[in-house]
Amino acid sequence: MPDDRTGPETKSEGERPAFLTPVFRGQRFGGHGIPLDVLPDLRAYRDLVLELAKVLFLRNNPLRKRVPKGFGDSLRLTLSQLREGSTVAVLTRDQSPREQPPLPNLVVEDVFSEARDLINECVRAAEECRSVPDDFPLELLAAFDGVGRHLKKDESVELRTPGEERGPLLGFKERKHLVLLTRADYRAEVELVGRAVAIGTDKSDFRIELDSGEVVTCPLAREREREVTTAIRDRTRLRIRVDGTGCFDRSDRLERVEQIDGFETIDTLDERLRELASLSDGWLDGEGIGLAPSNVDHVREILDNVLGGGIVPMPSVYPRPDGGIQAEWTISPWEVSLVFDFATHKVRMGASDVSSDAELEDERSFQDERLIDKVRSFVMTCLAGER
Repeated sequence: MPDDRTGPETKSEGERPAFLTPVFRGQRFGGHGIPLDVLPDLRAYRDLVLELAKVLFLRNNPLRKRVPKGFGDSLRLTLSQLREGSTVAVLTRDQSPREQPPLPNLVVEDVFSEARDLINECVRAAEECRSVPDDFPLELLAAFDGVGRHLKKDESVELRTPGEERGPLLGFKERKHLVLLTRADYRAEVELVGRAVAIGTDKSDFRIELDSGEVVTCPLAREREREVTTAIRDRTRLRIRVDGTGCFDRSDRLERVEQIDGFETIDTLDERLRELASLSDGWLDGEGIGLAPSNVDHVREILDNVLGGGIVPMPSVYPRPDGGIQAEWTISPWEVSLVFDFATHKVRMGASDVSSDAELEDERSFQDERLIDKVRSFVMTCLAGER
């Protein structure tokens, strides 16, 4: 395991002092790099330091009604180094006299360090399950919602200050604790997979049904409306994956998705057929003939046409020991199957009415010019029986 104990940090990159040395812990940081997804957390940290510094400055200067002009510009943090360890970052302050705005007769240099240290005390209090410092403004606790938001639940960041060998750990538990001290909800990253089921009346959102049966509301961008509409129309076949920011209540129940960063439509038929195409000889306990990619493509073409438009539901698709493929539907009261037999180059169609013992059968050659129409008609006949 790599040793990230770099010792007390006071100077870095020449004479510029290290303002903070965040040490990121977790599997994603084993390569000594920071994923781009996590970088907004550093900006949120800088913003929290600045807002807290403003409060502390006015508290220390009660005769002033506002901070001096250029106050915010005097806190310019730079990610100057990445060091070995889990991932050891170094944030330094850019204090170029040529660019820094003049702040005559005002002592502000230490207020940013004071804010940094007070933030650390809050995190340490959360880590140790005790009250936050009395001098930390309660109205700023909600700002922790953005600091560490992009870390996964098994990840954390150690906030190490100059002169310290160790700093407090900010992870999911600590961030949630601090935010919920003054709010009823918190934000966290979500990765959802389910079926799109409806678009809101004003088309500003849509709903996704997860495998658990839970329905979650997500924001809908105009450029994504057609894709979501298609997924709703063909929801027995098309699933969607949503990555973004979710809003959770105190019981960790996902209330809604507030921001979508990644959106993907998943064709479950295509996924299943790719799985079948990967089977090699012996896939069934040493037996079973592997499926030829060209045969899988043939089945894909037929089922694509049968399922087109989202009217026919997605079947269950299985490999057969003889190298064929079987598709099955339960379309009450019918049990329907298609057997793609590549030894005889035929499609065998069968259906049984479980309520009356009625049966339907048909068989068509792969070379039949009307094969797709016949297969689709067969399945649609059973579907019409349902209605």
